[in-house]
Amino acid sequence: QKRYDAALEHYRELLAADPTGAQTHANLGATLYYLGRPAEALQSFQRALSLAPDLETARTGAKHMREILEKGKP
Repeated sequence: QKRYDAALEHYRELLAADPTGAQTHANLGATLYYLGRPAEALQSFQRALSLAPDLETARTGAKHMREILEKGKP
């Protein structure tokens, strides 16, 4: 099941309780991507990287979001 809206709410609740969770920020980024919100996803991936610079999922996600956003520009 693809319940991205529920996942979005879940990750936001987790981050309200602990804003330092790098993996949670990365998971939020992935969820935002699947919801078609790449700019917000990029912000989440970047936040994850600021907390955990070696987090590969965040690095890969951020790179992918930059590519998507660059393609959308004229």
